[in-house]
Amino acid sequence: MEILACQDELIQRYKYLYENKEIILALCIKYECATEYYKKRLKNDKKNLKEMKKLKKNHQADLEFCNSIIVSILESINHDRKMMHVAEPYLCAKVENKIVDDFKEFILGDKKIEETDLYRRTERTKNDGAIKEALDFLVSEVQKRREQDSILKDIPAFTVWKMLTYVRNKYADNAEILKALDKYYNLDRYMMTQCDWESGYNMSTDDLLLEHELEKFPKNYIVSSGFPGDAIIAMSEGNGIELEDDYCSFDEEECLNGTSYSNFSVQLSQMDMLPLEKKMEVYNELVNPYIKTIF
Repeated sequence: MEILACQDELIQRYKYLYENKEIILALCIKYECATEYYKKRLKNDKKNLKEMKKLKKNHQADLEFCNSIIVSILESINHDRKMMHVAEPYLCAKVENKIVDDFKEFILGDKKIEETDLYRRTERTKNDGAIKEALDFLVSEVQKRREQDSILKDIPAFTVWKMLTYVRNKYADNAEILKALDKYYNLDRYMMTQCDWESGYNMSTDDLLLEHELEKFPKNYIVSSGFPGDAIIAMSEGNGIELEDDYCSFDEEECLNGTSYSNFSVQLSQMDMLPLEKKMEVYNELVNPYIKTIF
């Protein structure tokens, strides 16, 4: 496959994932009890309650202020005790191997898009009203739960990045697959920020210094000044079930396995990132369909 054909194949596969991300990722939704997460919150709340009562007893803070904080903490404790045993819908970080392998086949395999299991399943779902309605409901329930969280409400759950990361996490020791996935990650970075990053999944040192551009990513972190390694601060402690997209990773993994997966993945791994004009075309087609890029 020539370089232009390889680029076009990457783009076509990315576009399909982007346009169908909710239906595709709905298969990763499960009802779970976030017991350990709420246990941790309860422990912190009880500690804060003890400290606030001590401040009140020793007259070290305004009485009205102390009472309002104590009431708030007690409400949080009651809420967490209740939620500890309530199953809610989560877009789970851990899913069946078959789902991840279907992602890998579609993203990196040699089969035509229409011949992959992921494509066939997605198209069947879109054409089956009852199944699509059920999956749409699951997606809306996950979004509804996240909207109740002050941080998660602004972080998209159903993303191409997440599909790529399911594959990346399973094949973290395969250098070829990681390098091939980086071409998708790089395009996805542009789709989120309209910035021409040089990075794939892991941020390069130069990209980490672009603090103004980093602010354009969904806010699961804050960017502070200083050395890049100290500049990224997570805002969400996580619930132990979902795994939020990490746009600012900069730790390179040691890749031990050089096994080739497919001809397409080999070509992707050896290919440069998509040129800016290609990324702009994809963005304009998917996000701004009425804007035409002229070169």
